[in-house]
Amino acid sequence: MNKLIFLLIFTAIFISNNCFAHGGHSVNVTSEEVDSIKIDGYYEDQLLLDSLTNDILNQHNKYKVVEQHQIEKYQVPIKLDSLNRVITLKNGKEFVLKPNYSKLEGGLSFIKPILNRYYVFRVQYYEGSGALLLDTETGNKTYVYGEKVFVSPDQKYFISINDDIEAGYSRNGFQLFEVDDQQNLTKIWKLDQLDWGPINIKWLDNDSFVVKEITYYPKYKTRHRKFQIR
Repeated sequence: MNKLIFLLIFTAIFISNNCFAHGGHSVNVTSEEVDSIKIDGYYEDQLLLDSLTNDILNQHNKYKVVEQHQIEKYQVPIKLDSLNRVITLKNGKEFVLKPNYSKLEGGLSFIKPILNRYYVFRVQYYEGSGALLLDTETGNKTYVYGEKVFVSPDQKYFISINDDIEAGYSRNGFQLFEVDDQQNLTKIWKLDQLDWGPINIKWLDNDSFVVKEITYYPKYKTRHRKFQIR
């Protein structure tokens, strides 16, 4: 009986997330479990970063190493100033990105640039983590679920994911954003999962993607699910 109740609740939550209205119309996202496919690591230099961070147990310290590597790799105008990050915006002005202590933010780590306009930063909270996008034209911030951000081939969508199915300190699920011709962002869909966490994504084309997901209970396993944007 308990399993049946859980499945009914999960199904209701999934259906309610499956249709998201915005801008006067709705976005439908369908999904189905599929066979496993090869999905590369999130970072282009995944093996190198793994070798640099494998022995670091603290996640925030690990991302400090990742940040330094990524700043050098992408040659972005970011200076480290203790807990702050000083960014030169496209207009030439310096912008100081600071942890928001009222949100219990404890640190920031640069991850990568996307869409030729935004910088992805991992946000370390006192418990758990999240991410934000910094607009390099305006200095505005957009908070997203996690630092893993995947842009569609036509750059009309991007997805932010975060897996915290085990500890439960952070968001567990993903968000879908639409990118307009001026590269403004609109969140059009989200899915907050209950029994699995997304750990990687591969776009198949402009409107569909496969999620590699992980479960811990009743036993650890990975599987793949295809999502279609309609």
